[in-house]
Amino acid sequence: MWNLTWKNLRANLTRLVSTAVAVITGTAFVACGLVLTGAIANAVAGNTEQQYAAVDAAATPSYDQGPTDLQGVDAALLAPLAELPEVAGAAGELVASARILDDDGDPVRSQMLGRAWITDEELNPFTVIEGHPPRADGEIAVDRETAADHSLEIGESVDLATPSGRVTAVVVGVTEFGRSPSVDGGGTVFFAPGTALEVLGAGSQQYSQILLRTNGSVTALIDAVRPQIPANNVVLSGETFMERATADTQAFVNFLRPVLLGFAFLALFVAGFVIYNTFTVVVTQRSRELALVRSIGGTPAQVRRSLLGEGLLLGFGASVVGLGVGVALSMRLQWILEQLDVG
Repeated sequence: MWNLTWKNLRANLTRLVSTAVAVITGTAFVACGLVLTGAIANAVAGNTEQQYAAVDAAATPSYDQGPTDLQGVDAALLAPLAELPEVAGAAGELVASARILDDDGDPVRSQMLGRAWITDEELNPFTVIEGHPPRADGEIAVDRETAADHSLEIGESVDLATPSGRVTAVVVGVTEFGRSPSVDGGGTVFFAPGTALEVLGAGSQQYSQILLRTNGSVTALIDAVRPQIPANNVVLSGETFMERATADTQAFVNFLRPVLLGFAFLALFVAGFVIYNTFTVVVTQRSRELALVRSIGGTPAQVRRSLLGEGLLLGFGASVVGLGVGVALSMRLQWILEQLDVG
């Protein structure tokens, strides 16, 4: 009966194409949805872990006491915190929109972000691969992808759109983030810490948070830092800080996953009707053939096993193809997102 099953599949292959296409389509949508959401979640977790691997504690705004006028951490706290015996290194982190402009005044990358250069080598996850980091006003460094795609060279002067308005700066360095061009999908431009406070912070003199590392106990570090910060700030352990850093994006992933999979399972649900109807029609068309099998001694159970075997082989083969198509489709969509600067 297995020989009969295999020969029937080969003989009726053209009639089963629509069934196979339905299986491939449904499986591909599900696989694509799973791969995309998995890629987003893994990228966020991996980038955050790499970015803050050396952070033992962080002073951040406290959002538990209701709205306050203080939206960040006072930059004046950085120096006294760095002088504490329990602190081996400290740096202020500041991130805001900052886009390099072309000759027509249009952004070369729509999702580009500006960052304050972290001067502590162990806390800084970025590497300068050409030139040097920004050290003074009017100096910037850019990620290698932006530099390569837009032919930016060391010593070139560029205009930027920033929260404090349009500024002009000179490219002094090219950076990368591990093996990736940047931690930001739309590219990164770095400023010297003092410049970043004026340009990215629009003169607020506040960091988003102050990152700290220690050579001793993390508990002792937190206990030493806590009395030094105001009531509307809080000091978090590195682990808790990383969890908060990924919380917003993880919430987006948790929202995106059921949306993508909802469309995928809807496609699979519709495909199920097509699969069932098509296979039923194919079997009905072969009633004379099945009657012949019965007339030469085939039992009803053998005929059913033959048909179920055809369904199993067809479903398995088409599902494998659908899995490959789904993975390829997700990779293509990721490539398209990268071209739109939202990789």
